[in-house]
Amino acid sequence: MLSIKDLSPTAKKKLGIKERLPDFRKQAKQIPLNLPEYEIFNKDNDDILFFGIHTRAIPKGRPRIAIDEKSLLSALAMGIKGIVKAKKSVSLKTPQDTKEYEKWIAHIGMKAVQDDVLYDGFFGIDVAIQNPRQFSDIDNCLKAVMDGLNGIAYKDDKKVRSARITFHIGTPLVKIKVFKIISED
Repeated sequence: MLSIKDLSPTAKKKLGIKERLPDFRKQAKQIPLNLPEYEIFNKDNDDILFFGIHTRAIPKGRPRIAIDEKSLLSALAMGIKGIVKAKKSVSLKTPQDTKEYEKWIAHIGMKAVQDDVLYDGFFGIDVAIQNPRQFSDIDNCLKAVMDGLNGIAYKDDKKVRSARITFHIGTPLVKIKVFKIISED
């Protein structure tokens, strides 16, 4: 049986298959802390991946500004020459719960894809969320899922052309399906 790994680079290019980016692969293979139970579902022909995580959905947290006050003060004391140094003393930090959730999605997504390729073209994503109680921030839940799958199911989430997210009251579960869109129509 021929696997994707046996294909030549030319054949992979004709099929629209690109090698996955190595840094995402390494990060996704590392088992994240507190990894919840999950299940990988059978895929249809156009599916890239389909899995569920038994956890509550975590919305993408807003980045927080972190300032190294000592560096900033010394940079400001330098006047005009310190502007570049002043920029380096201010950074944005993603909240820890968002980082951990995105790592879970990347890790399970890597297992669900089952081959070491990154597909070219356009994609659609379906996310079904079950939480014990209502919450209103489902757009940020979708952002966290899409960011977690960057470099795993697609090269960049700007290639996603269709997104659907649904919410139901129930036992915590997040089901994620990514599928290839044949044309951009």
